[in-house]
Amino acid sequence: NGYLLRQDWDEGFATSIHLVLDLESGDYEIFSAGHPPALQLHSGSGQWEEKSGEGPLLGVYDGAEFDAVKGSLAPGDVLMLFTDGLVEASDRDISEGIDRLTGEADHYVSTGFEGAAWHLIEACAKDVN
Repeated sequence: NGYLLRQDWDEGFATSIHLVLDLESGDYEIFSAGHPPALQLHSGSGQWEEKSGEGPLLGVYDGAEFDAVKGSLAPGDVLMLFTDGLVEASDRDISEGIDRLTGEADHYVSTGFEGAAWHLIEACAKDVN
């Protein structure tokens, strides 16, 4: 945040998401700076859940505070972090973009996620710059 505040650039702000994951226990914390939420697929229910920390955009004001959301991954769970360009578009609501993303990601749950990133980009944001 401090770095962006010192820059003289046209955009003036940025979003960010940060994951801290304990690989032994599966416990995690997610910090967000105005970024779309992470998505957790619970393997037991097959349901996606939005996971988002609270925080302002980076580069907007000094002294910003960021509160984490905590969670845990069980065996078979999926945690998906993604760029906002994958779900945001000027002609649709972000919830529609997230719904489309999770629907496309569901195709990979049983087969594995090899090659999924490119497929998700093509399916959800092919025409986005």
